[in-house]
Amino acid sequence: MAEIKKRGSKWQYRIFYNDPQSGKQRSVSKSGFAAKPAAIAAAREVEVNMSHGAALALLDVTFADYFDQWIKDTKLGHYSRGTENRYKATGRLIREHFPGERLRDVNRREYTAFILNYGKTHARESVKKVNSYVRGMIRDAMAEHVMYSDFTLNIKNTGQPGKDVAEKYLDETQLTALLTETKKHMHYPAVTPYEILIGALTGARYEEVAALTWDRVNWDTSEVTLDRAYDYAKTKQFKPMKNQYSPRTIRINSVALNALKELRIQQNKFYLKHQVRDDVGLVFRGLNGDVPTNTAANKFLVAYERAAGISSKEQITFHGLRHTHASYLISHGANIGYVSKRLGHKNIAVTMEVYSHLLQGAQQSEETKAMQLLDGIV
Repeated sequence: MAEIKKRGSKWQYRIFYNDPQSGKQRSVSKSGFAAKPAAIAAAREVEVNMSHGAALALLDVTFADYFDQWIKDTKLGHYSRGTENRYKATGRLIREHFPGERLRDVNRREYTAFILNYGKTHARESVKKVNSYVRGMIRDAMAEHVMYSDFTLNIKNTGQPGKDVAEKYLDETQLTALLTETKKHMHYPAVTPYEILIGALTGARYEEVAALTWDRVNWDTSEVTLDRAYDYAKTKQFKPMKNQYSPRTIRINSVALNALKELRIQQNKFYLKHQVRDDVGLVFRGLNGDVPTNTAANKFLVAYERAAGISSKEQITFHGLRHTHASYLISHGANIGYVSKRLGHKNIAVTMEVYSHLLQGAQQSEETKAMQLLDGIV
């Protein structure tokens, strides 16, 4: 039974319950009601929710605390370090903008203002990620009966226009010039040039390239297996890939295969001469015993782009090699389903969204072909 009291000019309710985890009696309360009937109605709603399985211990949990616990329970250890860091950053953002506020007290108007304010200084894609993370948490909170409505629903995706994928890849002439320049520097113990070549010819993420080991290279079938990532910055250990759809085995062309063969020959000679033993068999282990960082790879990449005559405005990062790879294949008529699997995307829809600018051009080309075929009927 709820306890209803007047505090000053306002009314409050307090409901006592036994915590099933600690066995102790606890209470949940809320004040600020202008009239006693309003406090009674709110208390009855909580009691009804309690009878339906609501966890009363969570009714007073703050937005920030619930989000932090949610990512610990459901996200950490299941995604790449980069993705986990974005979840943690969102948690810090929530704590900063909703200090001490209970999750069940956050309303749509307040959350909309938060998203609009965040969008003033951040890219649209960043705003989209934050909102999707919070929405995922809200769904779990609703399942626990902590909340009964989703204040993220139909929130407009605001934010500043980010750099379009169309601006993040090299065209065919630039790619050829870059690879020609890169090949000039492919002499072990320098491994970064080999990484750049393999990145451009596989479309793999940098952490996937860094994780490649010799036992993942199939010389007979000209395939490489990408089934883990590498934490080159901190632990120097393998780690899970970006998501469950990332692991894949892909074919590589003769240029990539021959580059790997040459690298292994030179690496083996160096290891034999200097009595180096590598039980892990990292393909791109450098002279200092470590795999280069993404930052180091990007420095070399920019230098090669500059030498290849690519202007600073058109230069890309290592991740841009992934977009270049996909864009090259799509623009030359490669099946979108094949490209999607080669990149390790969740599904074709993801690939189509990222590379819509190229697919539009391909559709126009196909329409022209279709009309020519139809014109030939009669």
